[in-house]
Amino acid sequence: MPHRHPLYPFAIGIVVLLAGCSLAPPYQVPEIATPNAYREAIPPQAAGLPWKPAAGDAAPQAAWEVFDLPELSGLLARLEAANASLAVARARHVQAAALIDQAGAGRLPSISGNAANTRSRSGTAAPTTTESIGLAASWEVDLWGRVGDAVAADTASANASAADLAGVRLSLQAQLVQALLSLRIVEAQRRLLDATVADYERYVQLTAARVRFGVAGRSELAQAESQLHSAAAQAVETGVQRAQLEHAIAVMVGAAPANFNLPPRPDADLALRAPLRDAAAVEPGSGTTHAGIFSQVPALPAVPLAAPSTLLERRPDIAAAERRVAAANAQIGVAQAAFFPVLSLSGSAGRRGASWSELSTAPARLWSLGPALALSLFDGGLRSAQKAQAVGAWEQSAATYRQTVLTAFQEVEDQLATLRVLADEARIQDKAVQAARVGAELTLAQYRAGTIGSLQVIVTNSALLNAERASLDLHNRRLAAAVTLMRALGGGWQAANGKTPSDNSKG
Repeated sequence: MPHRHPLYPFAIGIVVLLAGCSLAPPYQVPEIATPNAYREAIPPQAAGLPWKPAAGDAAPQAAWEVFDLPELSGLLARLEAANASLAVARARHVQAAALIDQAGAGRLPSISGNAANTRSRSGTAAPTTTESIGLAASWEVDLWGRVGDAVAADTASANASAADLAGVRLSLQAQLVQALLSLRIVEAQRRLLDATVADYERYVQLTAARVRFGVAGRSELAQAESQLHSAAAQAVETGVQRAQLEHAIAVMVGAAPANFNLPPRPDADLALRAPLRDAAAVEPGSGTTHAGIFSQVPALPAVPLAAPSTLLERRPDIAAAERRVAAANAQIGVAQAAFFPVLSLSGSAGRRGASWSELSTAPARLWSLGPALALSLFDGGLRSAQKAQAVGAWEQSAATYRQTVLTAFQEVEDQLATLRVLADEARIQDKAVQAARVGAELTLAQYRAGTIGSLQVIVTNSALLNAERASLDLHNRRLAAAVTLMRALGGGWQAANGKTPSDNSKG
């Protein structure tokens, strides 16, 4: 029986205990102060603002359904299936996930086979032939956790890549929703201008009749016709905006613009919830027949708003930044392990002889087995530089994480402030529209009675059109702010399994 050194069992025990231990610093999520509430989130009931408390501190999974666009679900499904940018992000995630298996392969032994036919000669001796066949295996004992830390780093990087994928998806969804809402607002602008053109045509007919009776001059008719054609040109111009938005939506859902068609929604389908503007209550008449158009635009939704602390779980970019901190932390362990010796076990077995027939005989057998310990004694400061680089990468990722969180809070506050200010502006703009409509009614009545000239009518008509178009533009800005707020809150995304980033870091 082979003689064993008395310390052999002790050495084996030390190897078992050290195998898989990590030299990486204990991981902690970088600290950052989280406010208790958003500064700009005043009680929505106080000003009719478009947000509401999120049920159970959680945003709905189907976040974009709050915009009540019937065609949106189908477009989102097409985006998920065919968007090229999303496919690029998926491919990057597949590559990152493959690195986990690549690093994990270091935990298992590597086995190789060989077969050789060698013809050799030494000095004046006759040439000889050697035939060999065998297997060789080697395994690095992960004494200092280098392989384990590498796997942990790649796992964290893969999780960051998954969050990046979610972030790309969220951004594309927000762009799609915004483009669709803007397209519907452009359609409302076209209907408003068409209604205005119809009003101006009636005014031209009235002015032409007054010219025939000698009550008005030709210059008044020319002014009325100029205003009519100007409004008609603006109506045609909306076609450019709608076409560009439709083409943008086509590309987002992975279709060539030539093969994509998004038909205008019928007016009956556009009456969403309540009228957008109180101005719709103005008494109908010439110049106010298009007031109902304001009840046919997409309504402003109530965005679920949770506590600021949940933002760290609801933003994929924050999750990605946090996972990169964890990856950088594990890389410090990889760099630290390079200062310690590498223990590897290797072995081989096979047969060797002068001919293939001799390989079956007992003398042809050969084998080897044994450990090897390697340590770099001098490297010119290479390992120290690599560790310093790893520490610097961790500090950079930690600072990036803090900046990402602060930027997220800023984006939410920005959109809350935007929605609050635009709500005040909308109330003032409503009054401007009401006053412009009343002014247009009165001046047209006075013109019919012959107490004023056509110039006043043209001025008040222009003021009404400008006020109503400004009102639609303002509503579009409010919708855009609501979409951006939803995106800033993370949409319906949340950390995997409902865990916080620090929970994920624990396993």
